[in-house]
Amino acid sequence: MTTPRVAAVATPTTLAPRGLPSATQWRRDPVAVPVLLVAAAVVGGGAQEFTFGERTIGINTAQLAVLLIAVLGVVRIVDTRRVRLDMLTAAFGVLMVLPVLQALRDGSTILDAGGAGRFVTVLLLLLAMPQFARTDAETAALTQPDADQHAWDIGFVGMGVALGAWTLVKVLPTLNDQLGFYELKDAVRLPLGNHNYVAAMLVCALAITLIRRPGRDWLGASAAVITLGLAVTLSRGGWLSAVAVLAVLAVVRRDRGTARIALVLGVLMAVLLAVVVVAGGSSDRLKALFSPATSSRVELWAASWDAFLERPLLGVGVTRFPEYMTEVRQPYQHAHSMVLESLATTGIVGALAYLGYWVAIARRVLTLADPRLRMVIGLPLLGLLLHAQIDTLNYLLVYEVVVATLVGVAATQPDARFVRVWSRPAGGTGQ
Repeated sequence: MTTPRVAAVATPTTLAPRGLPSATQWRRDPVAVPVLLVAAAVVGGGAQEFTFGERTIGINTAQLAVLLIAVLGVVRIVDTRRVRLDMLTAAFGVLMVLPVLQALRDGSTILDAGGAGRFVTVLLLLLAMPQFARTDAETAALTQPDADQHAWDIGFVGMGVALGAWTLVKVLPTLNDQLGFYELKDAVRLPLGNHNYVAAMLVCALAITLIRRPGRDWLGASAAVITLGLAVTLSRGGWLSAVAVLAVLAVVRRDRGTARIALVLGVLMAVLLAVVVVAGGSSDRLKALFSPATSSRVELWAASWDAFLERPLLGVGVTRFPEYMTEVRQPYQHAHSMVLESLATTGIVGALAYLGYWVAIARRVLTLADPRLRMVIGLPLLGLLLHAQIDTLNYLLVYEVVVATLVGVAATQPDARFVRVWSRPAGGTGQ
């Protein structure tokens, strides 16, 4: 008796997607459009002002993108007759209330305390993103090759290429100028923000690009542009985060291809840094490169801790932090530390909510059944988390929107933790 052969089926856990997704794959990945909207908003830079005659009209691209995603989410609820609730929204529900309590405590206004608008925006995004999970019918309609592909991450790759190229265009023409190290860093002024902010987004994009295993193709060129852009930001926090991302990727994959890619990208970065340091005849660039502002950071962290002790329960308020920096030489606007920023500005209540949010994120990502999804979602989140420990990032709108987008993509998975589902079958009574 002959044992019947079973056809080998490629599973999503063994494949890394390559190339641009087809039009069919874009249509069959409901979360691709929301991610693309967020990526475009990041490149657009958040707050923008336009002059029409004598009037100046302000618009925030991140908030506009989230509003569009929310509308699409409502349409999705109507079409699917299903509501998915991400319980991680509770953290930003708490943070949203804090400016009100701070204003009542200080006898000021919500605007004086600050943060309400950004917290509401992230809350809205966390509510909207889970609605883009595939329905059973959409999953059943997938062919096997489509199941092995996803399209949403390409939006973030494109974001990284745009930011990397833009950064190079801003910095390279200034190399021959007599600019010091920190003056050169300040040349990275995109609508998105300064060098550290741009570097964080580039680390996020680089992590996602590397998951697709770039080779001698458009993905390889994308990884090169993103890496070179990251190099010229001169953000040492960004570089350290990128090294950590590469180290984790190498440990997980343990293959020559990953080592080769890391080597090529490292050489590209080293060569460009050498050019940046020796160009223009500025003698302090090399010295400043290897002399991090450790003493300033320590002073800043001490002042941040003092601000927390002055208002330990609710914090001093997101926009009032600079008032408590009087003993620090430089006019810092933020704590340059995720933990101290949350403690100083939102107190014990806000810090517990926000740090608990990150703990829940880690548990959700690490318990996803598909290892590839764990990497493509978890690796950029790891880079963003590490960078925020030494630079100004958390509680800033675009940073939190990108984090929430990745959290929301994870929430669309059928095995995602902390997601509740209510559905009403067509013609049925629902549950």
